[in-house]
Amino acid sequence: MHIEETWSTAAGVPVTNHQLIHELSTHIELGGKLFVGSDSKIYSDICTYANVICMYNEDRHAGGRYFVKTQTTPMKLSKYPHARLMKEAQFAVEIALELSAIFPSENIEIHLDVNSKKGNVSYTLADQLSGYAKSAGFECKVKPDSWAASGVADCHTR
Repeated sequence: MHIEETWSTAAGVPVTNHQLIHELSTHIELGGKLFVGSDSKIYSDICTYANVICMYNEDRHAGGRYFVKTQTTPMKLSKYPHARLMKEAQFAVEIALELSAIFPSENIEIHLDVNSKKGNVSYTLADQLSGYAKSAGFECKVKPDSWAASGVADCHTR
């Protein structure tokens, strides 16, 4: 997995590749599920992307922990909303594919920050981007059900 030292806990503590895989593996062994989301925001001339791997165990009502990786790019590369949304989806699918290579039997769910309601900027991409995630073999949720992207990842774009 290409994650190495770039991931951190919700509190900002860096985790190694080994620590991350161990935490995710333990969570899965206890019946938990993995959720991947991505979001972005533009401030001045910089775009910040935040990617998250969330852990939750619905049966045990346990989890609520996550890991985050952020990166910035010049705004000119991410100036257009549709281009940013496609990049977010690409990040989420790539992360989910890496995770599925490590945990092949895990049912990973991708959350995209696109809206299913007509009239929103992201509405026109909702079907296309969720289709992209589904064609890669993952369950996919969009707003208002995409909490990993629109809630968790969103907090780390600021």
